[in-house]
Amino acid sequence: MMKGRIEGAYSKGPAGEMAKQQRMVLRMYDEALGACVTADPVALNAAIDLLIDKLDYALWPELAMSLREAYQVCRNHCEAGDFHEAGRILATLRKSWEGHQGDKLGQ
Repeated sequence: MMKGRIEGAYSKGPAGEMAKQQRMVLRMYDEALGACVTADPVALNAAIDLLIDKLDYALWPELAMSLREAYQVCRNHCEAGDFHEAGRILATLRKSWEGHQGDKLGQ
């Protein structure tokens, strides 16, 4: 099930901390998307660094590596000046995560 796998990619700590962590991940996606809109490579790379730093490789190593690779693709688009494509990828990932949030938090 993809939603459980998405949760596992970032879940660190007790359940209460997990919900806090999940909201933080959404904020990091928002930061990255904002950087794409303003074409700010420094802010985009900083947000991607935070997303990568929060991945839990122990629980879901394959998913964590896949997400890391997707973030690297976004970095590559950023370096090429294609912030639109980086934003498209990040928006798709965020939407998947946001859909998971509603199920997880009963929203």
